[in-house]
Amino acid sequence: MRRAQRSPGGTRVVWQQVGDDEVEATFVRDLATGVDLELTANAHTAVSWGRLDFEQRLTGTWVWVDDDWLGLVGPDDTLVAVHDAATGEAIEVPAHARVLTGSTHGFWLQMPSTDDETVAALWNPRDGELFEWYRQSSTYPFIRLPMIVGDDWHYLRNDQNNFNRGSWWRIDRTTGAWTELLPTLGVPFHELEDGRIVTSLENTDDAYVRLAVVDLDTRVYTTIAEDVVYGFVHEPEHGVYYLDAQGPGLGLWVAPLPEAATTARSLRAPACAAAVRC
Repeated sequence: MRRAQRSPGGTRVVWQQVGDDEVEATFVRDLATGVDLELTANAHTAVSWGRLDFEQRLTGTWVWVDDDWLGLVGPDDTLVAVHDAATGEAIEVPAHARVLTGSTHGFWLQMPSTDDETVAALWNPRDGELFEWYRQSSTYPFIRLPMIVGDDWHYLRNDQNNFNRGSWWRIDRTTGAWTELLPTLGVPFHELEDGRIVTSLENTDDAYVRLAVVDLDTRVYTTIAEDVVYGFVHEPEHGVYYLDAQGPGLGLWVAPLPEAATTARSLRAPACAAAVRC
C-alpha cells in the first residue's frame, strides 16, 4: 500500500496500491465489511504529496463529504474525480474547479474566473447543486469559508490590506443577500454566549494586537488589552487569557469581560477594562 486516508467518521478508508510510481490504482474500503471498491486511479503519483514540488502537496490526496462522497485532488488542487463511497460510482464534477476542502455541506470550490476576480461555490454531490456564494474583486485570492447556522452563513470578508482582518457579514442562503454586521473583525475571534464577540485587532505595525469585545447590536468595541501577543484564550469563568510580551507587565494575564455596552465608545479612544495578572 502506497498511502491511506480515513474518512471523517472512521467508517471507510481510501488507499492507493503500490505500482509503477506513475499511474496507480486507488480503492475505498468499507471497514465494517472489508469490501474494496476501485476508484479513479491516481495518474500523478510521481508528483503527489509534494514529493517533487511542495506547492503540489495536495496532489493525490482525497477530500470527503461526510463518509459518503470522496474527491481526488489533482495538480494545482483541481478536483479530478468524485465517487459515491458506497457504490464506487463516479459522478461528473464541475470543470476546472479548484477544491478548497470538503465538509458535511459539500465540496468547497474556487471556480474559474478572470485574474482580478475571485469566485467560490459550494457543490453538493448528493443533488448536484452548485451554489455560487462568493464573487469579489480581491487583492488576496485567499478564500475563508463561512460559518453556517441553518440558512444563515456568517463570513469574514478580507480587508484588502490584511487577510487577518475584515468585515463581518451574514449571507442568506435562500436569497443570496449579503448584510454587513460589523465593519471590522480580526482573526482570531470567539463568539460569547450572549452574542458578543471577542476579537484580535491590529493596533501597531509590529506583531502586537489589541483585544476587544464587540457588541453586534450597537457595534461598540470595548478594548480589554493593548499591545499584546497575537492570540488569546477565552475561559468563561474568568475572562480572556493573553500574553503580554513587552512593557513592565510581562507574562500571562487575564482580562475580565466587560458588561454589555449601552453607550457607544470611540474606536480611536476606547475604554479599557482592568486586567488582572495571573
